Amino acid sequence: MPGPAAFLHIPYRAIPHRAHAGGLSQILLSGTALLCGVADASAAGFGAPQSGTLLGSALGIGGLAAAVVMAITCSLWLGRISRNEKAALRSAAHARADAYALKSLLAGDALGTVLWVVGDPLPHLLGAAAMLDAQIPAAAKPPQDVVKLDLAPWLGAPAASALAGPLEALRGQGRAFTLPITGPDGAHWIAEGRSTDGSRMLNVRAAPASGLQAETAARGILATLFAAAPFPMWLRDTAGGLMRANPAFAQAVGAPSPEEAVGRGMELLDLSAREAAAAVRREGKAYQTRARLVAGGRRRVLEVLEVDDPAGAGGLAIDITEAEAARAEVAHTIAAHRRTLDQLATAVVMFGADERLAFHNSAYEGLFGLDAAFLDTRPTESEVLETLRTARKVPEQADFRA
Repeated sequence: MPGPAAFLHIPYRAIPHRAHAGGLSQILLSGTALLCGVADASAAGFGAPQSGTLLGSALGIGGLAAAVVMAITCSLWLGRISRNEKAALRSAAHARADAYALKSLLAGDALGTVLWVVGDPLPHLLGAAAMLDAQIPAAAKPPQDVVKLDLAPWLGAPAASALAGPLEALRGQGRAFTLPITGPDGAHWIAEGRSTDGSRMLNVRAAPASGLQAETAARGILATLFAAAPFPMWLRDTAGGLMRANPAFAQAVGAPSPEEAVGRGMELLDLSAREAAAAVRREGKAYQTRARLVAGGRRRVLEVLEVDDPAGAGGLAIDITEAEAARAEVAHTIAAHRRTLDQLATAVVMFGADERLAFHNSAYEGLFGLDAAFLDTRPTESEVLETLRTARKVPEQADFRA
């Protein structure tokens, strides 16, 4: 008969990675074996009955406690492995994103890069962007939401304001952008927003020297054109509010200056037109419509165009009131001439530049007994003559003289 020590021996087995419930079952069975072993030992008569009972109770409680401790230890160990795996996956994702950002930083002569990695609320700062490091909370206390950086200390307030909308679209929808900005010392930079592998990246680099002069010249020309245009032009921010207007816009809305028109939010279009324009722009399309409104104290017909841009929107309105009036006058005159010619007893027919019937009066229709439905198809002169020949109303000859 084996001694009590034989029942206390629990063979050590290495617990495999991500062990299933079978491992825990073996541990619990080992505790059960301890209890059974103690019962057998008492029945075999090891010691006095009283001392055997006490020994069996002590060993049973000890075995059960050992089994519970081992089960808890195994669960904690598996949980630690799972957490370690998740941390390793996050570290790998960070490493891939950092490698991509560093590659872009070196290949594109970037001044600085801000990198947002999916699942990580803390942005990564590279290059000149590292000056924003004071805004990053300590790693020991990571925030629940993604940290929003104030880029003004690095890029300057105007550039940070211009990038607010594009960055929101980049981080929320992954929409890429390329935007020229001016740094705090007047330097010309290019801000690029990119999305890759679930991560978002803001890359700032110096504007190419060759393209800098062209960019500066284009901006100057457009600013001059904007101010001198005889029709209203305006710019909107990402929220849809007026950001800039030209003198023609101020005159149309009755403001003494463009600055006052912008400051007071004086709109040329009514609310329904602005909402319709915003809905079309959200689809990435240009909004174009013909609006009848009061501009400059007079009722006007305007051809309106508004387009979307990562920095906001821009629009213009061309006054076509006189063109509309002239078109209506021409249509009225033609209608009057048609009524006059239609009352003549003389047959009148006109063919257009495409050699098809453009007008005929009732006398022409009755002269040859032509079907009105046939004339409404705007036949050519040859088709009319062929119809008359078929009806034996003109001589039967294949070729008619010109």
